[in-house]
Amino acid sequence: MKEDGGFTILELACSLVILGFIAVGLSYSIRFGLMSWELQGRVSSDVASAECAHRVLRSLIQQALPARSLGDKPFIGQEHRLVLITEIPQRSDVRVVWRARVAIGVDAHHRLLLRWQPFAMSVNETGPIAPSEEVLADGVEYINIYYRRPRSEGGAWIKTWNEGVLPAAVRVDFSMENRRRQWPYLEAATFLARQR
Repeated sequence: MKEDGGFTILELACSLVILGFIAVGLSYSIRFGLMSWELQGRVSSDVASAECAHRVLRSLIQQALPARSLGDKPFIGQEHRLVLITEIPQRSDVRVVWRARVAIGVDAHHRLLLRWQPFAMSVNETGPIAPSEEVLADGVEYINIYYRRPRSEGGAWIKTWNEGVLPAAVRVDFSMENRRRQWPYLEAATFLARQR
């Protein structure tokens, strides 16, 4: 009988192969976990961006102001752009600004932009207010905007609006630059339509 002197080469080789499999499995697991974490962060950011843009657009559309006189057109809707007079939140550097002319559209850099300038009847202690521009979202290829006729006129959706009255509702469809990003459409009734 010989004394047992340790592991054989075959046993050491098997141990090293098993340790290699474990190391490979752990590295793939860690890499998968990090990729999942990064993806979840991007998705969360995208959802937050969509919710913010929807909230702002819905508020502006719902508070759109009607024409004040015959021939006045405070709401001009095109297929990919919308210009309206609406109420906006008060800014800290402005004493009273309740109305502004707002333009919504996508620029050449695929940014959903909100351009606004206080309407002529707004009050500011320091003089006229310069136009402002806010980026609501990045990565938007284009938007399609539809305008709903009142029920008394059939309630159909059309692609342009150039009448002296507000549409019953506005629908905005978002086409994202990255096709894997999907944003739900936004539909908002105007103030007058909600009063009927």
